[in-house]
Amino acid sequence: MVIGLSSISAWLCLKSNSIWPAVIWHGGHNLFIQQIFLMLTVDTGIIYCFVDDFGIGILATSVILGIIFWTKRSGLWRTPAVVRIFEQKGLLQHTTAEAVA
Repeated sequence: MVIGLSSISAWLCLKSNSIWPAVIWHGGHNLFIQQIFLMLTVDTGIIYCFVDDFGIGILATSVILGIIFWTKRSGLWRTPAVVRIFEQKGLLQHTTAEAVA
């Protein structure tokens, strides 16, 4: 679950060049999982194996979304955030303006 959801957060951060979309994603995830979906569920005993933060439902959803966002990673290599990281590590020799253009 953590790897699938972290790939979404990383993609949001790198694509937007900001941490705030990932913060909003994380807050929205917690709101829906802990407050809305849990309250809409009828307790049948075994239902907690499927809902909540550690249920099978969130596991399956996070794996599927993780795979989707992992396949979309090829478009991230030219974003300013990624170029800046590569420049700081000395992996790129040109300026950010040249890389993004």
